[in-house]
Amino acid sequence: TNTYVGLSGLQAGTTYYWQVRSWNGTYGPTYANGSASAFWHFSTLTSAVWIMDNCSLYESASGSYMYFVCEIYNNTTTGVEFFKLYVDLYDASGNLIGTDYSYVPLSIIHPQETACVDVMFENLPNFDYLYYDGSYWETDERRPSLSISNHSGNPGSYAYEILGIITNNSASTVNGVNAVASLYINSGLVVGCDYDYASLSELAPGQQSSFNTYTWLPDPYAVTRYKLQADGWISSLNSIEDMNGEKLTALGGNKPLRQMDWSTLFQIGPQK
Repeated sequence: TNTYVGLSGLQAGTTYYWQVRSWNGTYGPTYANGSASAFWHFSTLTSAVWIMDNCSLYESASGSYMYFVCEIYNNTTTGVEFFKLYVDLYDASGNLIGTDYSYVPLSIIHPQETACVDVMFENLPNFDYLYYDGSYWETDERRPSLSISNHSGNPGSYAYEILGIITNNSASTVNGVNAVASLYINSGLVVGCDYDYASLSELAPGQQSSFNTYTWLPDPYAVTRYKLQADGWISSLNSIEDMNGEKLTALGGNKPLRQMDWSTLFQIGPQK
């Protein structure tokens, strides 16, 4: 009776074929796509760091700024640090009128992990579209062992608020403890990316602290789910501030994106 199946161990950059067959007692099979020789197929991403296709671009509630929010997927076996998302801004005639950039707030994106990033820039009167791309460095470092529990999210008039508890599960004191929140709407687009430091930014082994993130959105009630990630650093270890190796380019970028109408992007939610 299940309508889904979980798959694991899939190879990167590989096409897989599948079909659905049903039996009713001894009768069958019946093929969902009509034939025993007909198959659906899907392809997995190649082993690389990707800018996913669920980016969003919209005006702030005041109209003074633009928000460009993306999700990064580390589909490799190596950690990623200093991921930089940068944008080139164009008018309707194709003239470059500005540039901007921002870094992923998560210090390290672990293998097979996603992380959000947003670029906020002034809403120029002649802005029409942007091109975006990303770069990063590889690292063998990992974030400290921190966990998040007792969390809840609630929309308000102007922001989506998330409360929770961060616990230090490592054997060392962790500094700069913070929570990073990625917010999504029903279509799967990522529309919010924010972080906030815990009430106690330094946690001893086993110690806990609360956090509270506020993400400003045109319609916070449109948020249907969120993802939380904990971050910090252990001062006794080597600093992750050093950029080692070669700067690499992410895949999935070098694309144009035009402003989205937030009245349709953010579907009308419950009565406020």
